[in-house]
Amino acid sequence: MHGHLNVSIGIHQSRSSCLIYVTKFVQVISCNLPYKKLGELYNPYIADSVKVDMRLDFDTATYLKVWVSMGIEHPITYLQATFGGTYLYYSPQIRANSFVWCAEISDYARDSRIKINQFAPKKFRDAFTVLITNIANFPLVNILINDALCVWVSLLMFLVFIYKKKYAFAIPFIPIALNVLVCIASPVDGLNRYSGCIVFTSYCIALLFGLWIKQIGNVEQGKAAREDK
Repeated sequence: MHGHLNVSIGIHQSRSSCLIYVTKFVQVISCNLPYKKLGELYNPYIADSVKVDMRLDFDTATYLKVWVSMGIEHPITYLQATFGGTYLYYSPQIRANSFVWCAEISDYARDSRIKINQFAPKKFRDAFTVLITNIANFPLVNILINDALCVWVSLLMFLVFIYKKKYAFAIPFIPIALNVLVCIASPVDGLNRYSGCIVFTSYCIALLFGLWIKQIGNVEQGKAAREDK
């Protein structure tokens, strides 16, 4: 399963190339992916539609060579496929994240021994899901919880601290950068399951630094007041 996740980007790029170009690599692709079904399965937003049909004897080494070779021949196609499968994480837009995906999969992803209706009736769960979805899609709220906004705000704060030579304060942004890379490598574009930490962490850091700056201002005002006396 982890191996399948690691080749998600490669699958996005390779299947895009195969749809546009017929090359000498078709035979190798056919031995690893459902080549004849790529046109039907292709979805730029998610790699799972192809990934689930990967052959059990998937030859990673051979596929990697083909992937690199096709990338050299068709770099623009690879860039287009990568952007098409990742842009929701960093391209500015008015789009609310879905924070109810756990509820949506609860009916089949939970342990069958857990009787969830004993804890919360289905009507209550459905009503709560609708409430959270409506709040997330409310004007302004949908912008504030947007992945791209949080990514760019975090980048701006990082650059400010680098410019001010406050390198220690730039360290907390490293996990956010790693999370962005995880999102880019993920098989789904714009899924909160991968990007939720970016939204939460960026606001926590902004709040923490805001309080820190305010405290420094109070200290400096106190010193100035004592000097005046």
